[in-house]
Amino acid sequence: MRMRTALKLSILVVMVCAAPFIVMAQRPHTKSMKRIPDTGQNGDFTTVPGEDSDVKIGTPVYFVQQDIVIDTVTGLMWQRTDGGEMEWEKGASYCDALELGGFMDWRMPTSQELFTIHDLGRKNPALPAAFAITGAEYWYSSDVLVGDATRVFATNAGGGIGPHPKNETISSGGTKKFHVRAVRALQPPVNVPVHFTDMGADLVRDNATELVWQQYCHAVAVTWEDALRVADTLSSGGFTDWRMPNIKELHTIREQQEKGPCVDLLYFPCVASTTTLWSSTTLISQNNDQAWTLKADLGVITYDKKNLKMKLMCVRGGSPDITSVDDEEQQPELALYPNPASGLVTLPIGTVRVTLYDVTGAAVLTSAHTQNIDVSWLAAGSYYCVHVDAHQQVRTTPLIKR
Repeated sequence: MRMRTALKLSILVVMVCAAPFIVMAQRPHTKSMKRIPDTGQNGDFTTVPGEDSDVKIGTPVYFVQQDIVIDTVTGLMWQRTDGGEMEWEKGASYCDALELGGFMDWRMPTSQELFTIHDLGRKNPALPAAFAITGAEYWYSSDVLVGDATRVFATNAGGGIGPHPKNETISSGGTKKFHVRAVRALQPPVNVPVHFTDMGADLVRDNATELVWQQYCHAVAVTWEDALRVADTLSSGGFTDWRMPNIKELHTIREQQEKGPCVDLLYFPCVASTTTLWSSTTLISQNNDQAWTLKADLGVITYDKKNLKMKLMCVRGGSPDITSVDDEEQQPELALYPNPASGLVTLPIGTVRVTLYDVTGAAVLTSAHTQNIDVSWLAAGSYYCVHVDAHQQVRTTPLIKR
C-alpha cells in the first residue's frame, strides 16, 4: 500500500514540476451514450466462471426503420447502410450534409460510439444483423490520433479498432475500403465535469459509465483463464463482485487525448505503454483460443493467444441487463396508456410521429399527428414504441399487447 501511495505522489510531483507545460486539472467528459451495450457474445469457451457470456449487461435491442437503426441501450441512431468508401475528410462533410429519416443533425461518430455497435458474437463483419452488409473493411471515426493528424481511429470488420493512416483508403491512393457510417444522438449529450473519481481504497469510479475499476493491475501477468480465476475470487475495497471487463467496458478507459499510454495515469498509474490488458471476450475463430485485448500504447483493440500472460484490471458495477429506456421515460406524461393494451393506446403528450416495432425489429405500425394508435389487430406479445416529439426528441417505450 505504501508503494502504491508513493507512486501516486510521484506522478503528482512530476506533473506539477512540468508546469507551465502541464496544467493540473480534472478532465471533463462529454457523455453521448446512455449506457454501454453488451458485446453480443453468447458462447461458452471455458469452464472457468466469469467469461463474457456469463455476464449480461445492456443486451442490445435494435429497431430498424428503412435505412435507420435505433440502439435503445446507447440511445444512438445509426445509418443502416453506410455511405460507402471515401476519403476521411469527405466522410465528415458527407455526414454533416446527410438528411435521413427527417433528421439533419447527422455526424461522423466518435471512436467510442463506433466501437459500441460491434457484435463480437459475429465475424466478418462483426456487426449486428440490423446493419446492412456493404463490403466495408473499415469504418471511420471522427477521432484523430493525438499528435499525428495523418492517422484516425477506425473500426474494422473483424471487430477491432485502432489508428490508421488516412491514405490507406482507395480514394486516397491506398488499397483498403474505409467507409463512413453517420450517427446522431436521440438525446442531447451530457457534460460530465469530472470523468474519473479516485474513491480511495485503490478504487476509481468512471462517472460516465458508472463502472468502478481497480486502480492497480494484478501484481503479475497471467493467462486468460487464470485472469478469470483471479477476478472471480477477488476481494478488494470491501467488494467481492469483481469481474474481468468485457472488451467494450475495457475500451471505455481509453482517453482520446492520451497515448503512450492511452489512459489517464493520474487514475491508472499501473498502466504503461507496453501493457496489454485482458478482456473477458473471446475472439470467435476456428479454435476460439484467442481473446480480445487492449494495447495501452495507442489504445488498439486487438487479440492475443489465451495462453500468453497479460495484465488484468478488474471492474464491478454497471447497469443491470436492460432492453428498454431510462427511468424518466416511464413518467406518466411520457408513458403509453393503457399498457398492457388490447385496443386503443394513448400516446405520450406531444408525440408527432410514432412507429411500433415487434421483437425482431420490424416496423408493424407507423402513424403521425395522432394521440392514439389501434393495436387490436396485432398478435399478443411484446412490442417497442418509438415516439418523436416536435423537438425531434426520440423516446422508446415497451408495449405489451394482450
